[in-house]
Amino acid sequence: MTKKSFKKLFLSFLIIFLTFTGLYLYLQRISKKTDIKDEGFGNSTVTKSNKFVCNANNYDCVKNLILDLNIPNKNVLLLGNSQLGAINQFSKGEINYAHHLSLNINQKKDSKITLRSIWIPNATFGEFNEIYSSLINCGTRIDNLVIPLFLDDTREQNIRKSIENYSSKICKNDVNSRPAKNEINTNQDNPSNSDKLDQWILKRTFILKDISKLNNNFRGFLYTTRNTILRINSSSKRKIVPAAYQFNLESLERILESRESISMPTIIYIAPLLHFASGKEIPYLKEEYLNFKHEMKNICSKQYCNFFDLDSIIPDEKWGYKNSTSFNKIKKEIDFMHFTYDGHKILSNKLGIILNNKSEK
Repeated sequence: MTKKSFKKLFLSFLIIFLTFTGLYLYLQRISKKTDIKDEGFGNSTVTKSNKFVCNANNYDCVKNLILDLNIPNKNVLLLGNSQLGAINQFSKGEINYAHHLSLNINQKKDSKITLRSIWIPNATFGEFNEIYSSLINCGTRIDNLVIPLFLDDTREQNIRKSIENYSSKICKNDVNSRPAKNEINTNQDNPSNSDKLDQWILKRTFILKDISKLNNNFRGFLYTTRNTILRINSSSKRKIVPAAYQFNLESLERILESRESISMPTIIYIAPLLHFASGKEIPYLKEEYLNFKHEMKNICSKQYCNFFDLDSIIPDEKWGYKNSTSFNKIKKEIDFMHFTYDGHKILSNKLGIILNNKSEK
């Protein structure tokens, strides 16, 4: 081997060694952080999946939820995003509004309603459509459907991988749960040799085993860097993204049309928004936000659709703050998405009144 070739080989190994060493040290650093919150939740705390409320990615929980919805009682499915699944300034024993509402319904001796809920962070209307249509494909009976509407959640149009071909993940093993011929086999029952090799490498390379953690933290770093450079914070105005907005509106319309076609009711509501009632600044262009509410009301002008505007029901003092989304760790930012347990109780009580009025008709 020539001296020149040896230098090239040595340099290659040195680069690999330094790369893995750097990744190892970074993993050690982020693993020591015990106060890391889920991305996007700020200082709010994520509630755990249970009998009444499931994170959409907890497939076993959703499977049990389907069984509950198919019992003889009249049922309600409530969908949501992290406003449902997280509580600001959390204290031990507190529960989210969907869980609170389910318990209140169960306490009424004459109640014949079963309420169950599924949530996923930053849920788009397109993802709500994927979850709902997959439940129907699983043979789930949904007597009443409740959907919260967030302008912020119309800014994306991708369906995340965890709920792609969702019915193949949540249906019981019967004919209805078999993926169509043109669908990708997400269960990996017959992995290819390439897939087997990938898994073998991932299991035996200690750095690569934590690649998802590295990816999530690096994405968080890029997100923080962008916010710092562009001076973006939680109060910055979010403009409508036309293509994504149209995609999400069409997804919502598909849900409502499918419900209308079988004469099943749907309740949609404008979700609570900090500062709207008090008249202070909100993170949207006011005209765009008002147009959004008007358009949602028009979409719901059907016989079996009921529209409610709940954006002003939670007082400002029932919300909270979150850590800065830039590198300025001194400042706190207003959290426009997550409210305290008191806020969860207010929303639970309001939804309870709405459901009682609708069930009496």
